[in-house]
Amino acid sequence: MQFVRCNYMIYLYIGKRSIKLLSLSKTILGQFNPTLFNKTHSTDLITNGAVSGVDLVASAVKEGLTNAQPMAVQDKEITLILPQEVFTYGRFNIPADISETAIMPFLQDKVRAELQISIESEQADFIITHQEQESVVLFYALKKEAFLEYQQICKLLQLKLIKIIPETLAYFTLFEKTLRKDKKEKNYLRCISRRKLFWLSF
Repeated sequence: MQFVRCNYMIYLYIGKRSIKLLSLSKTILGQFNPTLFNKTHSTDLITNGAVSGVDLVASAVKEGLTNAQPMAVQDKEITLILPQEVFTYGRFNIPADISETAIMPFLQDKVRAELQISIESEQADFIITHQEQESVVLFYALKKEAFLEYQQICKLLQLKLIKIIPETLAYFTLFEKTLRKDKKEKNYLRCISRRKLFWLSF
């Protein structure tokens, strides 16, 4: 079957000793086909939350990009998924009517007081879940030194690092744009389910 390249992101999981990868191709019929890779290594790729070696991990990722099936991965934009223990987490309640400009100062104070870290020294992000009376901020942060190492790995492989997320957010990030009701998205989900998405079973 003929494939037509489209701008879909690579989802890459780097575990303590594993590399798991998913990329997508679009056929001329408008269906989505996954390109997959999964390998467990004999040596640690991550040690104490940091990469065991930039060259070591870059080589492992390159192997995944090259040997993915049914074809090598050509896309360049990447969402990196990392184990839970790599991150620092926080959960904070905020008023439902809080303004967007007030969220960050509020979050900075909460993180400093309760987690005893500074957002400025971390690579941090958050998501907000809205409820009737209040909203909840789910905060996660990666040490800046570790982030720079992963960024260096991507640079060596000429990849563009778009986002780094914990593995618990992997399902949401992967499917947030595929849960719409239009036909193409349903085809995509059926295609994914037929291949069983083994790599999401972290």
